[in-house]
Amino acid sequence: DTSITPSNVNSVSSGTSAPHHALTLDIDGVTVTQLQSAQLSISSIARFIRGAAGPTPIDAVIAAPESTVETSAVFGSDSPSRLELAYGSAGATSPEDLVGGVSATLDVTVNGTQVSTYNLTVTPASGSWDNVVSTENTQQSLTWNVDGGVSVA
Repeated sequence: DTSITPSNVNSVSSGTSAPHHALTLDIDGVTVTQLQSAQLSISSIARFIRGAAGPTPIDAVIAAPESTVETSAVFGSDSPSRLELAYGSAGATSPEDLVGGVSATLDVTVNGTQVSTYNLTVTPASGSWDNVVSTENTQQSLTWNVDGGVSVA
């Protein structure tokens, strides 16, 4: 079951935009405190239905929406391990037969005004470590599949 249900989305006023520090990401109830980047991608949202009169669409229907979240965060001693989620679930210590999803929330707030909140269920799809042997900060880059669509509140 896939749903995309936008509601209460506030526009950013003219001349302003949401800076990178306006975004808060929580995964499995834990805030990603040293988030470097995050991107929510939604594709195949709708498809057009064309009429017999020509190529101009006369209607649109929900297609097969697919969503992913790509994140990069500095890994510190206080960072939660995402390895257990890749094993299959929170608290897992070895690979499980199935990988389960966890809740995630992307919240955008500008000058105290909540612009939008994206409520997601995510499962890890792929990951990598960056700058492991370097003087730079070690970062963990993850791609998450979004299960069941995106709810915008």
